[in-house]
Amino acid sequence: MDSIGVAGHSFGALTTQAIAGQKYPGVEGLSDPRPKAFVALSPALPVGVKMDFAQAFADVGRPFFALTGSRDFSPTQGSASAQRAGVYDALPKGQRALLWLDGATHQTFGGNRVSQMRQDGSDPSNENHSLDRHSALIALATGAWWRWRLKGEDAARQMLESLDGLGRGDRLLIG
Repeated sequence: MDSIGVAGHSFGALTTQAIAGQKYPGVEGLSDPRPKAFVALSPALPVGVKMDFAQAFADVGRPFFALTGSRDFSPTQGSASAQRAGVYDALPKGQRALLWLDGATHQTFGGNRVSQMRQDGSDPSNENHSLDRHSALIALATGAWWRWRLKGEDAARQMLESLDGLGRGDRLLIG
């Protein structure tokens, strides 16, 4: 029971954020104190609420890893990739991390092996190499995160901090 982690993609990421302690105006008691660490794949900042983002995430005091990419948009949520990466900026400093993958789509983070069509309608079928690389990086990074944050493995922390395979437009931020 001392090694519980919570992860989710898209709406599951919103659930993860709530369990981690994100505040919502007029709603209390969504946080759960049992999980030690969190992974949000395609997270999102609060939309349509009158609350400062830093205030919304002020009570997220446990390790939180946000993963998104340059093409991570959701037509149903209206969330753009920069808005998703903003979760990292809103989190309290110290126990946060962000993996940004250049060219990664919303479906990349959901484990879908079929690339999401580009917003401009062009065919993404030539991107299988990137999809394979992104999938491998997501698995490697989240595995290291869990071993570091749930098991306290220093070697996993070091592996994450020097993550191998990042491309030119990718970035990993920890802190």
